[in-house]
Amino acid sequence: MRRYPEQPSYVTGGGGFSGGGYSPMGGVQGGGGPLMINTGGVAQQPVYGGGAGGGAPINILAHTQQQQTGGFVGMPPTGPTTFGPTQAGGIGAPPLSGGVSGGIAPGSGGFGAVRSSGGTAPPFSGPAHTGGFSTSSPFGAPSVLPPPPTGPPVTPPPTDGSAGVQQQGQETHNPYSLASSGTEGLHAGPGAPARRVYPAEPDPEGFSNYVEDVGAATQGMGGMNLQGQQQQRPLQGQQPSPAFGAGVRQPTGAQADWDAGTKPDIKAQCPEAFLRMTVNAVPNSSQLLQKAAIPFGCIVQPLASPPDYSIPVFNFGKMGIPRCRRCRAYVNPFVHFIDGGRCWRCNMCGLPNDVTAEYFCELDQTGRRLDHETRPELSRGCVEYIAPAEYMVRRPMPPTYFFVIDVSYYSVSSGMLKTCVETIKATLSSLPDPVRSNVGFITFDNTVHFYHLKSSLTKPRMLVVSDIDDVFLPLPDDMLVNLNESRTVIDSLLDSLPAIHQYTQGVEVAVGPALKAAWNVMRLVGGKMMLFLGKMPSLGLATLKMREDTKLLGTDKEVELLLPDKNFYEEFALDCSRQQIAVDTFLFSPQYTDVATLASMSRITCGQTFYYPAFSWAKDGEKFSGDLRHVLTRETGWEGVMRVRASKGLKVTAHYGNFSVRSADLLALPAVDSDKAFGVQLAVTENLTAVKYISIQNALLYTTSSGERRIRVATVCLPVTPHLADMFKYADCEAVVALTSKMAVDKALKFKLSDAREALVHKCIDVLAAYRASFATGASTQTQLLLPESLKSLPLYTLALVKSIALRSGNDIRPDERSYYLSLLRQMSATDTIRFLYPSLYAIHLLGPEDGTPAPVPVPSTTPTVSSTPPPSHRSFGAPAPTPVSSLPVDHIPPVSRPFFHLPPTMRLTTTEKMEQQGVYLLNDGCYLLLWVGRAAAPELLQALFGVPVLDDQHLYLARQGNDYSERVCNIVDTLRGQHPPYQKLYVIREGDPMEYRFFSHFVEDKNKNGLPNYYEFLVQLQRQIQTRAK
Repeated sequence: MRRYPEQPSYVTGGGGFSGGGYSPMGGVQGGGGPLMINTGGVAQQPVYGGGAGGGAPINILAHTQQQQTGGFVGMPPTGPTTFGPTQAGGIGAPPLSGGVSGGIAPGSGGFGAVRSSGGTAPPFSGPAHTGGFSTSSPFGAPSVLPPPPTGPPVTPPPTDGSAGVQQQGQETHNPYSLASSGTEGLHAGPGAPARRVYPAEPDPEGFSNYVEDVGAATQGMGGMNLQGQQQQRPLQGQQPSPAFGAGVRQPTGAQADWDAGTKPDIKAQCPEAFLRMTVNAVPNSSQLLQKAAIPFGCIVQPLASPPDYSIPVFNFGKMGIPRCRRCRAYVNPFVHFIDGGRCWRCNMCGLPNDVTAEYFCELDQTGRRLDHETRPELSRGCVEYIAPAEYMVRRPMPPTYFFVIDVSYYSVSSGMLKTCVETIKATLSSLPDPVRSNVGFITFDNTVHFYHLKSSLTKPRMLVVSDIDDVFLPLPDDMLVNLNESRTVIDSLLDSLPAIHQYTQGVEVAVGPALKAAWNVMRLVGGKMMLFLGKMPSLGLATLKMREDTKLLGTDKEVELLLPDKNFYEEFALDCSRQQIAVDTFLFSPQYTDVATLASMSRITCGQTFYYPAFSWAKDGEKFSGDLRHVLTRETGWEGVMRVRASKGLKVTAHYGNFSVRSADLLALPAVDSDKAFGVQLAVTENLTAVKYISIQNALLYTTSSGERRIRVATVCLPVTPHLADMFKYADCEAVVALTSKMAVDKALKFKLSDAREALVHKCIDVLAAYRASFATGASTQTQLLLPESLKSLPLYTLALVKSIALRSGNDIRPDERSYYLSLLRQMSATDTIRFLYPSLYAIHLLGPEDGTPAPVPVPSTTPTVSSTPPPSHRSFGAPAPTPVSSLPVDHIPPVSRPFFHLPPTMRLTTTEKMEQQGVYLLNDGCYLLLWVGRAAAPELLQALFGVPVLDDQHLYLARQGNDYSERVCNIVDTLRGQHPPYQKLYVIREGDPMEYRFFSHFVEDKNKNGLPNYYEFLVQLQRQIQTRAK
């Protein structure tokens, strides 16, 4: 749950506090002096962990009010950490091995230039929708967005269709041709070709005309602010926050009507699963934001499905959805009703809006409507509205799935084709709405094969077009059919496809012609196009060339292999987005495939890329089948558009994720699903000293699989603070890391991988240096590394990100593999990002008595029960009594049901922990589950888990063996899979197995083979860099 400054906070005095107990001196040779680990409580004797070596002693200090009793500060909170013999409650010091020298010097690729203590050179900046970087740092020149419409505010028709805004002077784009002049590109800057334009349609969200200078360059990343959920303790010495404390300046303008005691209802805040801020307190000036150096923004996952929240669905009917006349924000729990309830003041732009007679309700003595608790839009932070007819430019589209399948030799021989068609057939009945769904198929090798699936046929007809230079649709009206009407014909096709192509010998594939044909079939409807490709495109349109060069791996030129080849695919993706087509890409090649280029289709169309290198049915069939089943059955919003709004004084400066841009701040999402998350960067543009609260609202207009046009609105209201201490106290480390990782991916692809790595380290230094410069006092000497309680894991996650397969240095990562993981980081939520960077590790052989047993299931929160008859005072002026609230069409989207069992405690990702040869350890990184079995594991344990008493050359499979221990372990696996909906295949790895390096590569706290430091050495480097800045 979000934490807000509701009471006075205090900053620590000099020297901080140190944890209970002390560790006896353990003289260990190495470089570095005494290591003082301070974590709260009364200062105790320092712990000495080093002999001669010349290094300065360091003191790691985490500010907190209450005493900490275990754990090395900055480590994940998984249990006490001991580096040597300690007394009760004490914390031992790790040895300093040889004296760490050098550190990480700031340079041209960092998040900001070297500056004196407390300096605020902005590090990240860039175009408002791509996350580029400003000239104030070495990230390149800024890209400037087109200016907003000029003139008086206009209320556009609130239609929410499938395309964007037609500005004056724009030319329309031919929707029936793949050819187009110029290339738009998502990172257009000054001097770039003109932006792609779209057919004239009403803006589905309404342009935010009140925002000034929408196209200004992005403010530095040091001036970014996100939100967090960590429960923080007040810092001693901090002044009362102006948001709730005494002596607050009375608000003016947008909040002039607010009573001094009025504050937002915390229970009405949007759950963090949908909109997660990096900081839950907004700085009152850009200078304060820069001084804190914490990234400012949010992670948005609009269709998230938290297990403990039920989303109310509300239909205003003919009354219409209440929206602000100026900024087009939706009514929400944080608007303020004035004039006896006859007007409501927008919490975004401050404009008073009239209340219609149908919507009127009197106010109580606190200024709230009497029906506040019974109105979902006024009591819930995340709601859905049924969109009226004026929000549509066409009838809602049916769910449409078009499968484009490679049937060349490798796809057939590897088992990909058989696995694909069997999974599709088994899943068709589980589609969100199989009655309305449309389905179509195209297969290809060196020719393109079409399938006539009309319901009147007894079996499908196959039509082959061999002229790949001029592909045409032989039967354009009968290739996309209703699933329910043609189910018999479709099942017959899926049963026969493996047999039809079992003797194929062709190894060439004509991907471009097949994609173009599929686009022509789908262009009038839209939907999801799924490409299954077993080889790099080699014939006809969109042929790709071999670009992999091992000599470039690990060098500054490696980024050239990670950028898409601009010969066809980006232009094709933009045409797909315009026609409401999303592309999911499944890649299986044993050789170089150019994932960087093929994944660009998914990036632009809000799709997803899946990669199974050297696919074989035995090794990857289960994973592929699970992924495909999840893609077909997960909640999906069709023909969507999304916009994030912020109160006056803030502005959205950049977006990160899989999307295309329709206007300055309108994102096109042809098929957004429950797994997609987006990063949003914010900046403070005005002085907010006279404002008490700031609101941020995300609105997604989409079509459900059942054919209903809906608007999902998520709103948060945050207090404004003038104090730097509040910025650190209410920061969310996970959200900060998630947004920073998306920005690092953008930087890596625009500059160099080394620039991104250095930028991550320098951003961590910026934050810690700003904290030390502001809160270190006389007792905090140069030997102390101060870590804010809310961000004490930031160094650990930064090191994990630098060591991740997406960004780490070395020549052992193929470009295809790195491109795939870069695409994953771009679309991950905050929780998934942390799980990927720092996986959970469990000792399966040491289960406690409750581990694996049923746990309480979260109870979803819903709208309170309402009375059938409203109070007599609920009368509109001069109008009849309103409709009883209970009879209004209020529904709920139920939470997803998932298994819940008690999980064992997690372990640190370091081999210095007791990794026993007789142990069995389970690692969960959100993508896979890896079960490592020591060679000395007990025969009884092996028999209970795998049904065999000894380890031998046979494959080990974890399955329910009919005993209690096996049942509990399988329950743990089911719970972990339920926490992360994409299917996670479990791989059993013996000690000494060739795949063992995959398991231990996740141990980010250890030093790796590429010379990257272990966690302790990294902390020493950070401390030295901070000391350098302070001089």
